[in-house]
Formats: sequence, structure tokens, C-alpha cells
Amino acid sequence: MKPAANTGALFTPETKKQAATRQGIDCTTPNTTTIATTAHHAIATMTLPDTTIKLDPDPTTNQWHAAAVGQHLWFTLDNPSHQHTTTTNTDITITLTATPGAVTINPGTINPGAHTTPIRCTTGRPRPTTTNGNQPSPVCGTSYQHPGHYTITATRTWTITWTAQGHTGTETITRPATAPTLDVIELHSLLVPNS
Repeated sequence: MKPAANTGALFTPETKKQAATRQGIDCTTPNTTTIATTAHHAIATMTLPDTTIKLDPDPTTNQWHAAAVGQHLWFTLDNPSHQHTTTTNTDITITLTATPGAVTINPGTINPGAHTTPIRCTTGRPRPTTTNGNQPSPVCGTSYQHPGHYTITATRTWTITWTAQGHTGTETITRPATAPTLDVIELHSLLVPNS
């Protein structure tokens, strides 16, 4: 038997895409990794409302423009609602729902590099005008035991749930909050005799 004539044709292996198409797999649909990566990018660029930390009583309104050593300060916080948005990136439409979580407040220190214990607050409210004396906040507050200038910093945690093309996932992120600086002074009482 004569060998088959060489026609010069070369065998070209199927590409993965060609093989998948022949098997009925839709290669135009992004895979899970691509969708998750796109969702992660959408979350990183999502616009969320700012959280502002305020002090009550407000030290800037008194004659010294400062808080006193040992004075209990109440933190008040913005309480944003759930945030919803839909975005399309690289032909993938992603729906995002952001749920606000706790706020972590670092009250600051007068000693650079010194460790301070963060305060974790799920809510904050102003000091009622009916509160008598130097009462601590029942939910979110602090007091300072040393005079000095303090820079308060804070972050809010958000839980982001995303859905896209039948896939879903959840990520937790933190965003910086707006917080004040604070001067703390020692106040001394002076007894003045009756004239």
C-alpha cells in the first residue's frame, strides 16, 4: 500500500476557546474570577457618605476653647442609611449595597508614638441638656487625664454586598471619618474671700 500523499497541510490544535465553543460552553460570559475582580474594583471606588465626629459639650464654644482635664465628652456620630448603587465596568453590571457599621475612634495622645486604646462605637448621641454634672456617655465618649493638644482620628467600617450575573459576594472596608482636634487644660478653682 502506498503511503498517503503529503498535501502539505498542517494540523492546527484547537484553542481552548474553540474547544469550549464546540462543547456548547459560552465563552462570552466572564468567569467568576473576572467578575469578583471587577466587583472589588467597583467597591474600592464606591462613593460613601462621610462620617463626622463631634464633641458634646463642644469645647470650642466656651471661653477657653478647650475641654477640662477629667471632663466627660460625648461623641456624636452621623448615622447614614444603607447605600445602593449600580455600576457597569467592562460590560459587567454590578449592584452594590453598603451597610454602615461601627466607628472606631482613636482619642489621640500628647506623646508622639504612644499607644492609645481605640473606642469602638456603634452609635453616638449628644449629651441631653437634662444631664446633671459630669456624666459619662452611656454609648460613646471619653475623658482626658492630661492637658495638651490632641488630634482625634476615626474610621467607619462598611459591609459591601455585591451581585453580578448570578454571582454574589461580600467585602468589609473602612473609610476615614472627619474628627476634630482638641485642647485640654487644667482648671483650678479660686476662692475669693468676701470683702
